[in-house]
Amino acid sequence: CDALHNQYPDIITTNNRCRAPNLCIDKFRNTLFQENVLEKCNILNEDELLSRILRVNKKLSSKKHNQWPKGLRRNLKKAHKNNFYLGLTEDWLEELLNDSPAATKVNEVKLSKP
Repeated sequence: CDALHNQYPDIITTNNRCRAPNLCIDKFRNTLFQENVLEKCNILNEDELLSRILRVNKKLSSKKHNQWPKGLRRNLKKAHKNNFYLGLTEDWLEELLNDSPAATKVNEVKLSKP
């Protein structure tokens, strides 16, 4: 999480009451821990975690303006400026969990069943 903070210093904060698109690093870290993301995604080190987080951020960045909820669209300018989208929505967690190899295998099994 420190690497994420270093990469996005203008948008990652320690303020628990920050507004989108800012992201509170403490809440983010707690969510990763409480949701057991490292184990569920079979993440073994910080570099792999950062890589997956950045991949989810990139996926969120590809959403078109009208695909974001109306209430968040006013925050897109700052998100675009900083190239950081995780603070706009809680969807990053589901995206991160679905990005894992384990989730991919589960989805492949579901697709292959008749």
